[in-house]
Amino acid sequence: MNLVYVIGDSQVRAFSYHENFLTFFIGGSGFNNFLTEKKAKTTHQRVISFNSQLDASVPLLLSLCGDATHHALNTFKTQAKGDVVLTESAKRYLELIKELHNMRKAGVVVSSAISSDINDDNYHSYKFYNDQLKELCGLEGIPYLDLFEEIIENKRTKAKYQADFVHLNQSILPPIIDELIKFGKLKEPISTNTNFEKAYTYNIPSKYGVYRVWGDFPKEKLQLGGKKALKFTQKLHKRTNSHKAHLDLIKLLLPTLEKELKTKPRLLVLNCKEGYIPFYLPADSFSKIVGIDPSQARIAVAKQLAAIQDLRHIEFYSAEKPFEASKDDFDLIIDLESNQSEELDPEFIRNLKEHSKVFIYLSHNAAASQKQLRASGYKHIDHISLLKNDELFKEDTKLLICFNNKPSYVWNFFYKKWNFINLSNYWLNKLKSLKDKPQKAIDGYKMKKKNRQIKKYTDKKLTK
Repeated sequence: MNLVYVIGDSQVRAFSYHENFLTFFIGGSGFNNFLTEKKAKTTHQRVISFNSQLDASVPLLLSLCGDATHHALNTFKTQAKGDVVLTESAKRYLELIKELHNMRKAGVVVSSAISSDINDDNYHSYKFYNDQLKELCGLEGIPYLDLFEEIIENKRTKAKYQADFVHLNQSILPPIIDELIKFGKLKEPISTNTNFEKAYTYNIPSKYGVYRVWGDFPKEKLQLGGKKALKFTQKLHKRTNSHKAHLDLIKLLLPTLEKELKTKPRLLVLNCKEGYIPFYLPADSFSKIVGIDPSQARIAVAKQLAAIQDLRHIEFYSAEKPFEASKDDFDLIIDLESNQSEELDPEFIRNLKEHSKVFIYLSHNAAASQKQLRASGYKHIDHISLLKNDELFKEDTKLLICFNNKPSYVWNFFYKKWNFINLSNYWLNKLKSLKDKPQKAIDGYKMKKKNRQIKKYTDKKLTK
């Protein structure tokens, strides 16, 4: 496989769409993340976590550029002190480089940190930083891709390499490819085509942020964790977005539920699909998270996503009957994906009551669901509705919060306050819209009233 992985900040876009490069965008301003120990540690974790899922026999090119001048010299005012900051940043970057180099059979190549906005004002800091990085890599025997003299002329980035005021364009590929061939990381023949179209983007969510994959690289060749990549991303984000409002509501409920339960809850997510609910909810709000879904294919995707994101605290199981897969008891069970318009299975409800203290359920037929759950023995059920299309409770779709035992004043106070504030805001916004467009609202009301009268009159005539 004649391929090089590229991990870095937004400068990796110049490598994207070329068939011999597969790029991974780990976040903006990569160089700036080495300016402090704290930032360096976070960047270190992100890169190492993702690298562990990649084929170690494929060479890796690191491209972390950022904005050296703004975050170093301009911050610290004096050139001398700025140089010290840049030296320390290069040393922190080197720690990541060395660890990656030891992890990968094919080794690592480090690219120069170059931006399209190099000019008289910031030339020194870019040159100084790149010289430091080149020297440090040389001492460790790690290949360094020195592009500085090629791309810079008269202390400015050459116009032919500028994509915009920050990023380089694909014209930098020929000199990079030449160097990678010299390092033995690529073999000839190499495609010289640099007119690419954006074929797809993978957005891979992570506890360290979002990894983005750009390019024309064929999906069937993408290897993650030694397996063929699964087409999880578009489906995952579509599902997450479809329930984003409900998930955000649950996030707001969690602190009060924790007080009510007097513990950090153990969470079970039913019908978890590809894991989008466990991934979206804050991990530090729970002592344990388990996701269960009847589809083995979905659970396989969820496990792969969890591995990529290094989310070891989430367990996933595939089972038709969820309480057979996990015998544990849970403080909280969430189900947003059942067939919410139909009755719940009585055996399922018995298991719910036996294995959990609180059940959060999204129902499209809330009145019937509440009636059934109350009849099954739930002591207390509250509901939260979403406002849709500027109408209050347009559908009978509600988020039901079901308690095995009657909740304390902590929950009751929160729930009453929640409803009061949200309904008040709704009616205030309604009045504001009437105030802003009074005549239009009045005309609309008159038209609706007239249409109702016409329909009533027509129906009366038809019945005669």
